[in-house]
Amino acid sequence: MEAQNPKKDSGYIQELRSEKVRNIVGPMPPALIRYGITAICMALAMVILVCAFLPFRKTANGTVYIVNYYSDNNNYHITAKLKFDKSNSAVNIQGCKIICYNTIYQARGIIVTYNPVRTDMAEYIAELEFNNTTESQLFKDRETEFKIILSETTVLNKLLSTIKTKVD
Repeated sequence: MEAQNPKKDSGYIQELRSEKVRNIVGPMPPALIRYGITAICMALAMVILVCAFLPFRKTANGTVYIVNYYSDNNNYHITAKLKFDKSNSAVNIQGCKIICYNTIYQARGIIVTYNPVRTDMAEYIAELEFNNTTESQLFKDRETEFKIILSETTVLNKLLSTIKTKVD
């Protein structure tokens, strides 16, 4: 017959603690509660993981009218008038990505130069550069919509930077 190891017996551990400690610590929680807490922690970890990869873009929208254009090599240079929907014009948008689109086509480019001085018609003159010449030419002599990507980060970075600025 084998002798029971008293250190492995849960009753033995209970006996080692005083009654006060046993009242404070209490009995071990049921398995449903333990697994429930684990499931909640796993779900929270998954939300944080998704936020770490989910993109967050700060954008400015408006209309663009192409005034002049020329092409060299594979690049398509456009002089355009930008009219913003809201007052996003005070931001330095030189070097930002721009997406010009209508119901059918979409062209992606970059803002090469930007004049922050507003014209009489509340428009701003900018030089845009596109790589894809075929879709960019479709916007010639037309007014179309645009979206400028002012900043690009992840949702998690945005949340953490917001918390940091509120703490400071």
